Amino acid sequence: ATNPAFQVMLDRSESELRGVSLDEWAHPEDAEADRELREQLATGSRSAYQIEKRYLRKDGSIRWGRLSASVISSSQGTPQFILGMIEDITDRKLAESALLQNEAKWRSLILNSSDIITILDESGRIIYESPSIETVLGYEPEEVVGLTIFDFIHPDDIAAVTSQYEKLIANPADPIPLEGRFRRADGSWCFLEAVGMNLLADPAVSGIAINSRDMTARRQAEYRLSKINECFLGFSSD
Repeated sequence: ATNPAFQVMLDRSESELRGVSLDEWAHPEDAEADRELREQLATGSRSAYQIEKRYLRKDGSIRWGRLSASVISSSQGTPQFILGMIEDITDRKLAESALLQNEAKWRSLILNSSDIITILDESGRIIYESPSIETVLGYEPEEVVGLTIFDFIHPDDIAAVTSQYEKLIANPADPIPLEGRFRRADGSWCFLEAVGMNLLADPAVSGIAINSRDMTARRQAEYRLSKINECFLGFSSD
């Protein structure tokens, strides 16, 4: 016997389901595992089990179900029948699949980016660092994981970066610009421009993502140009 909820799940009537093995409606890749567990119930070697499996609807589409099965025994203690409770978990499975795809895309983006991609927790502690940090700053990624970004910021830039970081915390999912001087492994300073996004609520990231780019050469060129302009202005005033 089946209840109406299961009939709706498979888009089949009670008469269509009655007298037919549930293996008929199970995905072929999942039927064997369920059958083996069911046999263990029948022989008494197992009293209950739970399994996630796919069921085939009348139109050929798939619904995911979490099956919890247990043995109902007679007064003599012998197995009489099996009680199965099935929860429709299709939406959860689809969400998990989409999440895995997003994670794969995210991982590919990080590994192939020339920018430094950093994931921070809410306190600013580094929980992930992309391989490009070695090229730009000379650190191995594992060297900086567990430290905070504020351990590497130039003392004169700490206040500004802290203010920018507070904006990140207060504005989830909004891109927030950050900039400051970051200490290289050799002790020199690298000027980084970055965009941060608070993705603490996104299960694919669960952190604050910072995309940083080395702008040291441009800043040095701008500084030299400003000095040249100062010189010309000085000559013209004389």
